Amino acid sequence: MLPDLRLAMSGLATGDILKKQSPQIPLVLVALLMMLVACGSNGATEDIIDRESDTDVLADTDLDEGDTWGLDQIDSLDAADADVSGGDVADSLDAADADVSGDDVADALMDTVLPPDRRCNGSEDLCSRPFDFTVFVTTHNAMSNEEDGWAGPNQGWNMLNQLNAGVRAMMIDLYVWDNERKEPESPWLCHGSCAFGSKRLSDALVELRDWLLANPREVVTLILENLVPGNEVIKTFEEAGLGPFLHAQVPGEAWPTLGSMIDDGRRLVVFTLDLQGGDAPWFMAQSDHAWENHFAAKRKEDMKCDRHKGDEDNPLFILNHFLSAPIGSPDLAQQVNFNPFLSERTLGCRNASGRQVNFLAVDFCDIGDVFTTVDALNAVPWHSRDDELRINHIQLLGTHNSYHIDPGEGALPQWKYTHAPLDEQLQFQMVRSIELDIYFRAEGGFSVHHIPLFDDQTTCESLDICLGLVKDWSDSHPWHVPLMILIEPKEILGKDLSDNGIDKVDAAIRAVLGDDRIITPDDVRGSHATLREALEADGWPTLAEARGKVMFLMLDNKENRTTYLEEHPNLEGRVMFARGGKDEPWSAILEYGNPERDEAEIIAAVQAGYLVRTHVGGPVQDAETAARRLEIALRSGAHVISTDFPVDPGDAYAVTLPDKAPANCNPVTTADMQPSCRSGDAE
Repeated sequence: MLPDLRLAMSGLATGDILKKQSPQIPLVLVALLMMLVACGSNGATEDIIDRESDTDVLADTDLDEGDTWGLDQIDSLDAADADVSGGDVADSLDAADADVSGDDVADALMDTVLPPDRRCNGSEDLCSRPFDFTVFVTTHNAMSNEEDGWAGPNQGWNMLNQLNAGVRAMMIDLYVWDNERKEPESPWLCHGSCAFGSKRLSDALVELRDWLLANPREVVTLILENLVPGNEVIKTFEEAGLGPFLHAQVPGEAWPTLGSMIDDGRRLVVFTLDLQGGDAPWFMAQSDHAWENHFAAKRKEDMKCDRHKGDEDNPLFILNHFLSAPIGSPDLAQQVNFNPFLSERTLGCRNASGRQVNFLAVDFCDIGDVFTTVDALNAVPWHSRDDELRINHIQLLGTHNSYHIDPGEGALPQWKYTHAPLDEQLQFQMVRSIELDIYFRAEGGFSVHHIPLFDDQTTCESLDICLGLVKDWSDSHPWHVPLMILIEPKEILGKDLSDNGIDKVDAAIRAVLGDDRIITPDDVRGSHATLREALEADGWPTLAEARGKVMFLMLDNKENRTTYLEEHPNLEGRVMFARGGKDEPWSAILEYGNPERDEAEIIAAVQAGYLVRTHVGGPVQDAETAARRLEIALRSGAHVISTDFPVDPGDAYAVTLPDKAPANCNPVTTADMQPSCRSGDAE
């Protein structure tokens, strides 16, 4: 099946996500805050560079090596920026001398476009996190609660208030019951006996459906202890209108990111301890996907991490963290729900198992530090294989001419693309490689744009501004995989510092990023005489050595590359790697313009230890061609797949890595790894 070229999905938030126990915000204050908010939308681009050629080539044109194009036949890129302000709200609510009622404010808000919510489960960073690398606050016996009057409850809040507080996974027990012979038997939520408390499953699911509709950026999991015929459970879910929300996961396949699940609308996951004969793709046996520790601890000292049920090779880890003596109680929750014990035990079990804790299951989630602990665990991704995985073990999505803005009417077709600002590409479009065209400025520094006069609009007008955006984003996300920044000098810079100076490019990069953040050719070569010798002997740096860093590649195969290598034949002291030169002692990174044509060469280069960049998708490439070439680029092991369309500009398509992950396990270089590499191992 061809990779998913996902249509860009846009929409407005339809409900507020209540944060834990935060109080309701007065409507007037909400309106006033909205006056300060503006939002933008973004689009994307692409460009193709044919093998060792110094000239950009159209994505859908197959040129032989050495063929070139003229000035009027060069690349394209950029994302349309539209500002939506709170002006309408301000106009409607400008009442300095007037009494404004709550109804007036509500009416004004109904007519106001809200800025899009780009968070996933409350955090922008979680949008790029695979489901099986995310931690969820999980309530044990979620249906058994004080607010609904259950005897011997396990929770203080009812299920709706648990969701409002930030719970994102609930363990519930299903029973067949006739409501004391008052009606036909049907699925109910009970615990031990329905005499202790009960709720119709259908009522609970309708309540959940309405909550999901009001909170469209949230992923929720239900873990069922099921004593009901499975097809009855399936029927009840479908009759409650939850069918469109249900996610089906094939055992053994990679879990999608939260952002991908939200974009697809499939953001309700259901596991059951017993299928009871039920058959639906989304009605999933817990034993096929998860494993859990024991759940019958009576004292803190009895709480262990060891597996009780399920195969430890399954990707999801349910950590039961509650005491039962003989049942749960607020007093017992007081003993185990607070830090440091809670966080230390969670981290200890994670480290002991080598697997992320996904479901932190507790009693009385309103007691203790459960929410802050899960927030802290999610704030810094956990990568247990950083000493094993190397730079060449991953694949990245890149953008071509990453600064580019559509020059508008009269522009060449291949220039009809617009990119979002660089930091937005990194944060929201999962881009991890960018390309900058630079021109020396007489007053100093380097401008960034495509072609003077004809195609010169840009989202960041100078090299220092562009790199500053990257640095700021990197500072906020120090766990990111190494970024690859491609620098293309658009003129002959020369070696002499008084004559433009190619040395000034290195100096400009160091001035913004500093030496500690850059992976240089010297870092890779180490004590070896040449880069090729180092790569053949030691390979690329590990992700442990490369996280939070940036590497640079100069896109020039002619005069500038020759000058760059003079007196630096192995790139000694240089900041940038040099493109091309296969089999040369300084060569490490190659580029192939058309993965469909060049697949065999790409595979051979990847197997030989080179990093490879290729290109997929742009204004002059149709969706079918782009999908086919993306599939080939991914399977060939190309490390950077650049495009003009990381998001759909509105009338085309988007090129993304599988499940919109920021990094993908390279199928060529990780093919023999055990256990299998997962995208969450990378970022």
